[in-house]
Amino acid sequence: MSEGLLAALSPAERDAVLAHELAHLANGDLDLAVGLLVPVYAATELYEGPDSPGFDPVGRAFAATAAIGFGVFSRGRELVADRAAAAATGDPAALATALERLDDTNGRTRPTADLRDHIAATGAVNVLPIEGDSVAGRLGATHPATATRVERLRRLVAAE
Repeated sequence: MSEGLLAALSPAERDAVLAHELAHLANGDLDLAVGLLVPVYAATELYEGPDSPGFDPVGRAFAATAAIGFGVFSRGRELVADRAAAAATGDPAALATALERLDDTNGRTRPTADLRDHIAATGAVNVLPIEGDSVAGRLGATHPATATRVERLRRLVAAE
């Protein structure tokens, strides 16, 4: 955890975020993601890298399918980790408020582009990765919308 994250969250929120990340480890999500990212990375290198053959409709379709497939898998794993964190801490509201706090830019503009190489391979390991505004960006997103996650956590609070 960065110093900024430690300062931004309450102790209960920090516990909830850590429980979320530990749920990923306990569920083997990183190992699964690594295996699933191989075709995404390969497609990115083959069809969008500096040595790409140019426009290749089959290759582009493969790259898009791999990215969307990984996005669907990853978004599901995020919701499972949220639920596991809520169960482990007994405080789903803490994770909900942590997500809202981390998503709140306090009037600052969030970056619209990730300048790292291989965004498809690295976006999965961010608490709140940069989301694309395009349909393709949303389909390949590695995390559900914060509002969706918070709504599900609030339902858990209401069910208690």
